[in-house]
Order: sequence, then structure tokens, then C-alpha cells
Amino acid sequence: MVQDNLYLGIELGSTRIKCVLLNDDGVVCNGFSDWENELINNLYTYRYEVITNKIQEAYHNLKENYFLKTKKTLTDIKSIGISGMMHGYLPLDKNYQPLTFFRTWRNTNTSVAAEKLSRLFSFNIPERWSIAHLYQAMIDQEDHLKSLEKLTTLSGYIHYLLTGHFVLGVGEASGMFPLNGHDYDEKMISLFERTEENKNYHFSLHSIFPKILLCGEEGGRLTESGALYLDPQGDLKPGSVLVPPEGDAGTGMVATNSLKERKGNISVGTSIFLMVVLEKNLKNYYHSLDIVATPEGKPTAMVHANNCSSDLNKWLNLFKEYDKVNNIERKADERYAALFNEAMKYQEDIKVYNYNFFSGEPILSLEDGRPMVIREKDDKFSLSEFTLSLLYSTFNVIAIGMDPLKEENVNIDALVGHGGLFKTKNVISSLLASALNTPLITYEHANEGGPYGMALLARYYFYHDMSLEDFLDNKVFNEEKKTITNPDLSRHEQYLKYLEEFKKYLNLQKNFTLPSANVSPYQELKERVYKANLDLVKHNLVVLTWGNASEIDREKGVIAIKPSGVDYSKMTVDDIVVVDLNGKVIEGKLKPSSDLKTHIEIYKAFNSINGVVHTHSTFAVAFCQAGKDIKCYGTTHADYFYGPIPCARTITKEEIDEDYEKNTGKVIVEYFKEHNLDPLAMGAVLLKNHGPFTFAKNAAKAVENAVVLEEVAKMAYLSETLSPKIEEANKYIQDKHYFRKHGKNAYYGQGDHQ
Repeated sequence: MVQDNLYLGIELGSTRIKCVLLNDDGVVCNGFSDWENELINNLYTYRYEVITNKIQEAYHNLKENYFLKTKKTLTDIKSIGISGMMHGYLPLDKNYQPLTFFRTWRNTNTSVAAEKLSRLFSFNIPERWSIAHLYQAMIDQEDHLKSLEKLTTLSGYIHYLLTGHFVLGVGEASGMFPLNGHDYDEKMISLFERTEENKNYHFSLHSIFPKILLCGEEGGRLTESGALYLDPQGDLKPGSVLVPPEGDAGTGMVATNSLKERKGNISVGTSIFLMVVLEKNLKNYYHSLDIVATPEGKPTAMVHANNCSSDLNKWLNLFKEYDKVNNIERKADERYAALFNEAMKYQEDIKVYNYNFFSGEPILSLEDGRPMVIREKDDKFSLSEFTLSLLYSTFNVIAIGMDPLKEENVNIDALVGHGGLFKTKNVISSLLASALNTPLITYEHANEGGPYGMALLARYYFYHDMSLEDFLDNKVFNEEKKTITNPDLSRHEQYLKYLEEFKKYLNLQKNFTLPSANVSPYQELKERVYKANLDLVKHNLVVLTWGNASEIDREKGVIAIKPSGVDYSKMTVDDIVVVDLNGKVIEGKLKPSSDLKTHIEIYKAFNSINGVVHTHSTFAVAFCQAGKDIKCYGTTHADYFYGPIPCARTITKEEIDEDYEKNTGKVIVEYFKEHNLDPLAMGAVLLKNHGPFTFAKNAAKAVENAVVLEEVAKMAYLSETLSPKIEEANKYIQDKHYFRKHGKNAYYGQGDHQ
């Protein structure tokens, strides 16, 4: 029995694996399987046996639905496409076997790597991108990198299992590494491979990355083992065309026919993301914007927020319980509709602010999330006000993340919305259009989302003599029913007021700590020192574990300091070691920094100093090794340091043999006392053949001095290189710039003067 032309899209979403089967007339049937990520070793993942079982479960559900509808067994599929949650990290060995659990987009352990790469490339690298995961693994010196031969995403891996071809669609590839045109950016690859961390490994990015394909190209054929992977019952025949695997962002754009310039789509689910196809490249790069590609390779700005509907669903479950207690029988969709329509009745200013954060939000610099509701004393706290606050909160982060698009004058003619929340007609579409002040389009099948888009890409393989846009316009959406919702000005103004109030309380999220009966009496001190040490990494002042920061609490007679030899990226607040002024550990399971005795000598000698930092930053160390003071050649130097930054003598062999670290501190103290220097006025010193130390009234200020020290060292080096006979700045210039920021007559800034 001959079957219709059938095209299958499978999407591995965050909470559900969905299959959509099309023929030439539209959707035939669906299949799905629910799943949840797990937290293993503090990383979000899906175990490989779960991935396999759930894909097979979803496909089996599709088969059953197909049989119920057609009374036929599903055996022949012309083409298949796999899509999945974008980004993440799936490293493979030479036999294409996974080396670690798959690390999903939700993981935010890559912040150090993402920030370093963004600066290196002058291009935003989000924490969830594959290259950020790889670089973080290098920074952490993870053992599996010794065997790394290939790196891919989840959709790329499943595609390989089905076909034996190691490829990715251009859109999915753009979430692994920045692109230039339709291939990985060569300049950025070159920059990456010159990093210090990369020098320790045998592989190149070219060798480990998948080959990039455009939509309409063939990505391989379904093998016998691939057919059995999908359908262990053995009914599915091999030989189907596999189109290039794509990410959920690109398939969402296909499903919503939003591939033209000045048009975009917004996907509302567990997470929420907005895509806008750009007319031209942006002038700058922004922390809140990913630059990815459509399945055709067009540059696209993407704003992604980790949190969307999870918190809303939790609240709505309360009403489900209420119904159960009161013996009220109604379906979930009916309950949603009742509550959502109630929200639309509220027209006044909202004074209930919902924070729907279950996980961190990089756009807001939130490392972790915590659901929270804040109420004004004069709020109505009606059901309609509260529900409207819940709904608005689902797209607050996206609205904030879109600000750079306004700065770049990016025009958006319309957005296409898709996702389960749009099923309640005229509510989410109306609120979202009004909040973003942009017309919103919804299509009848848009709620099928990514798997529908992937199935369309599978079908497009047989029409690739036309552009994908023309295919969608003329073969798919030409008769598709659509609804256009225009913004409501009064709603827009209501939302803007709500958003401004929402922003005011964000610091409560950032600064929130859970109370505990076992909170350390030194907790605040440890947190300050922890942050100071991470700031050394942030400002590129340390390599590997070369450096440390400490702070003293003179009232309690304790010092908090970084533990010895611990990787900054793995260090926690609890790892910070607290010692007394004799170096005895008061709190902490790890050994304190080996430089502890140096810090103690400085604290004992100078009561005005409460923070000490030691680094091996490049230009400052160059002056140390040359045994030269850093002279004051200009106002940048004079703003922070009064006079030349001194280079103290090298330590003697006898001093090393007696007590190296303690005598290092004594050499610093000796120099300052012999030269009658105020350590607050000269908050830095160079040690010949060693490195710089900075000090200040607290650890944060000592870090700031270390940042400035490295910059003025670099400036001095360049100045002396350009003009070997350069002279120091006139003393009156030095005095003016130093004393306008320091001392009793200081007037620069807002009054926080030493």
C-alpha cells in the first residue's frame, strides 16, 4: 500500500520531545513524550539512555496516532529533520562516543569563559553557547579534553546516530560559534587558538566542529541502525533523506514564516526568546543580544531569557487544587482561559510585582534565580491584578533585553508569536503586542512550534529550487489562517509603568541570601573577599591560579583570603579561608593562600590598610622583572597613586631560607617605612623579580588599585617605548589630580574619598 509523501520533524525541547508528521496538505498527526532535565554534579543534563528512550517513546506515540488516523502502519517517510534546544555541550571521542553528560543551555557555570571570549572577539558570547562550554572546560582543565575529537549539539548528535554524518544546519551552528557568512568565523578561530588555555590541547576547532549545511541541502540518509534507533519495532524503512539538523530558534522562525528582514518571532515556553532578522549588521555588540542565523544563513538578533512559563504554571496549579477541593470539573485550557480573561479586566496601575526566576538570567546579571512576589501597601491585590502581573512577568526580561535594538534603530514591522500560551485567544497576543508596542501575528499552526518548522524544512528539501521564503509563502502559508493583533496604547503605558517598578526591586533578587541558623559570623567578610578574587579574573589580572585577594576585619581580629591553588571558576564562598593574625585557620576546610604571611605582615604594619591583592599581571610584572619604578607620566597615574610606583628590592637567599612569604611582606614594609610612604596614598608596590601587591581600605578597593596599576604600567611601557627620554609629569599636575580625588579637600565624585 503506497503511503502519502510524508515529512517528519522531531524536536528535543526542554520539557517535551515532539514529533510532527506532514504530508503535502498539512499536518497529519503528532506524537510526544514529556521529560525533564536532571541536575548531576551541579550541571543540568539529560542522561543518554533517557534521551534514547524518550525519542523512541515520542516516535511510538506518533506511530500510534498515525495508525488511529489512517489505519496504516507508518513505514515510509520521505524526509526527516531533527531539531533541539540550541547550544549546550556534547563532546565526543574518536569513536563518536560521548565524553561527558550532555550539558544543556540552562547551565550558567561558563560565565568566566563567556566574558573572556566576548572581550577577545568583541562579539557577545552567551554562557550557553558551545564555545563557552568548551573554553570553560579548558580553563577548568577537565580531563575529558585529552580525548576530545568532535564537538556538537544535541540535535547534531542524534542526526549523527541516524545517518553517520557529522553535520549541522547553519542556524544551529551559529549557536556553537560565531559565523562569518555561512561558515565559522576564521578570525575568531585564530584568536581562540592563540589563547593560553588552547595551547595545552591537541585539537583545532576546524577538526572538532561539524560541517555546516544550508537548508535544502542533504545531510545524509537514514541508515538501518538509524531506523531502528527511532523505531525499535522495525517498521520504519531506512533510506529517508535527513535534512541538516537545526536549533529550536531557527525552526521556530520557519514555523512562523518570520524569515524576512524587519520581521521576527517570539517563542513563549519554559524559556522565551525573540528573533529579529536584521537588515544590516549591528554597530556594536551587546550582552543581551545573540547574533545567530536563520536556516538560510541570514544574520539574526536573538534575545533569550531562561525563565518564562514555569513560574506561571506553578501559580496556576494552585487554582487546579482549588478546583479539586471544591469539586469543580474543568479542563486545564478552560482554567487558563478563565484566569487569563480575568487579567484583561484590570486597567489600573499594577502594584504587585512578580519575579518568575527559577534559574539565573544573564541579561540581568543574575547568577541564580528565586521566585518572588513584591506588593505595594496600597495594591488592590485582586485576582485580575495578580494574574496580570504573572502574565507580564513572563516577558519582562525580553523587553529589557530588546533595549539595544532600539539604540541601533532596528525596525520591527511585526512579530509572530508561537507557543502554548497563545492558545488562549486575544490574551497573550494582546498583552505582548501592547507591551512591546509591535503588531503581533499568530498562525493557526504556529503553536506546533519547532517540530512543525523542522518538518517544513524536511519538506523543503524537495523544493530547494526556490528560496525558503518563497516556499513558505507559496506552498505553506498561502492559505494559512492568521490573526493580527495591534498594540493598545493604554496597555503599553500600563506595562511601561509596571516594568519600571519591576526594575526598581531587581536588586532584591541580586542581593538575596537565604537565612540560616548556621550562617558564619564571617559570612559578609567571606563574600566580599570571594567577589574580590573573582574580580581579578574578570579584569584579566590573573592566569590559572596566580593571584589572591584578602581583607581583614580588625574588630574580630581575622583575615579572609583565597584558598591555595584553587581554580577561580570552581571556587565558592565557602572555600574562602578565615585565619587569625597568626595565620591559624579559624574557619574553612582548605589551606589558605601560600602568600598569607605576606598579607599578615602588611596588615600588622599598616592599620589603615584592610585589603591586600597580589597578582602577576603582565605589564606590572615586566617592571618588577626589570627592577624599575613606574614613573608618573600623566594624569591617569596621578589620579590613583601619589608619585612613582616603587619597585622594592629583591629578597635575599637568607630571607628565603628563613621564611620566604613572611620576609616578602617585611621587604614591602621596610621600603615604605624607609621612604616614609603612606600606603593609602601609594596603594601599590612592585617587588623585584616577583610581582605587584596593591592595598587599600578594603579588598574591593585593592582590586581597583590592581586594575589601575596594570593599566598605568602598560601606559608607562608604551610611553617609554615611544619616547625613551620621556620625563615625568610636572609635580603641580600630579598634585592637582591626586588631591582632587583624595584627602580632606577632594571634590571629585560623590564624596567617597580616602
